[in-house]
Amino acid sequence: MSHRRFLAALALAAALLPCLPGRAGGQGEAHIEIHAGATTKIPIHVEEFLYENVRLIRFPTGESPEDVLVQDLEFSDFFRVSRGPSPKGGTRVPPPPTDIRAIASAVIRTSWGRRVLDGQLRDAKTGARIFEKSYPLGDPPERWAIHAFSDDVVLYQTGVSGVAQTRIAYVQDYGGNREIHLIDYDGHADRRLTDLGTILLSPAWSPGGDRLAFTSFGAGEAAVVGLSLRDGRTWTVSPPSGMSSSPCWSPDGRRVAFTRSVGGNTEIFVADAGGGRAERLTVHPSIDTSPTFSPDGAWIAFTSDRTGSPQIYVMDRDGGALRRLTFHGKQNDSPDWSPEGDRIAFVSMLDGVFDVCTIDSSGGSLRRLTGGEGTHENPRWAPDGRHLVYSKLHGGKRSLFIMAANGTGKRALTAGNGGQYNPAWSPGLSLQTAREVRAGQ
Repeated sequence: MSHRRFLAALALAAALLPCLPGRAGGQGEAHIEIHAGATTKIPIHVEEFLYENVRLIRFPTGESPEDVLVQDLEFSDFFRVSRGPSPKGGTRVPPPPTDIRAIASAVIRTSWGRRVLDGQLRDAKTGARIFEKSYPLGDPPERWAIHAFSDDVVLYQTGVSGVAQTRIAYVQDYGGNREIHLIDYDGHADRRLTDLGTILLSPAWSPGGDRLAFTSFGAGEAAVVGLSLRDGRTWTVSPPSGMSSSPCWSPDGRRVAFTRSVGGNTEIFVADAGGGRAERLTVHPSIDTSPTFSPDGAWIAFTSDRTGSPQIYVMDRDGGALRRLTFHGKQNDSPDWSPEGDRIAFVSMLDGVFDVCTIDSSGGSLRRLTGGEGTHENPRWAPDGRHLVYSKLHGGKRSLFIMAANGTGKRALTAGNGGQYNPAWSPGLSLQTAREVRAGQ
């Protein structure tokens, strides 16, 4: 099969070509609403950081450490943040707003020749310390240390982990080639991860955040390839024969599901993450693509056109108990299971373009999260289940955006030249893991 014919066959799975808009959908779509909901924010106050025999820190973007902390907390979607000077700075300062629940403060100092940030969170009413922790700042200072402090504030106030210590892998279009990039969740520290001089697509993170799997045309035929972010080692996950794409890791990190061409058709397979024999899960003359595991590993959602148009289906991990999930929209594709397992994000052709939607894993409560200008593609959940990253094609430019899971707070993540698409949100990465990964690059 020629390269061009293969790309056409795998347009649903690999997303090398943009989703092509068709005619506007039928009347059955009219009742779908754009979901915007709202949540009560926790009022929290951030004091200006104090410095002990250390120069004032400003990041290359001109932001202070406090600026970064406030941005992280506001993005978490949990907090209403106020800020002001520290009462320990030697001057009289106005008290924080009366409804504040907690106060975050920090001291930046030198310890054993290295700069550290001593972060503290205390109860606003009693002054009791909720937690105190030191974070190595690095030289030059790293935003990641502030992200770590923010995530701890989120954890101690809500009981769930924040996403400031996460990164997003994506595909950067270089014309003839497509390479994998990594970017911090807030749009900073964008860096090229691969330089393989070929077409790479659909990156997927392992549960531990130390490996990626992606589609590679490096051997002339599409294959699923694994990459260790610690040492740069690569290996082939999919079998040597048959073209494979669109990988997805099992929650335990031991297996990878993917699409594989069999006799001119595409089916869902699963193989050990280290490579080897692949097990076929679907057997149907239709095109089956884009698998995604449920968080407990018991189920796999995927795209199939077995009823005439691409729709989202769910099967158990052995390929049984098949059921159709979506019935609205002319075409539905690119599913991704939420970390809690209660919802699945996907794209649906509504009003002639693709928009990001979510649906209960049982098939109810369909929500349309995007609308208006442009075509939206490849939604992927953040590990907190409260945010989504996706690509948007508008005015001939494809770039990445992030929004809250209710469709609010949309913001651009990338703004570089070329096209950026196929995003994948990492699990939470500790400061140590992030440094090991960066060293491996």
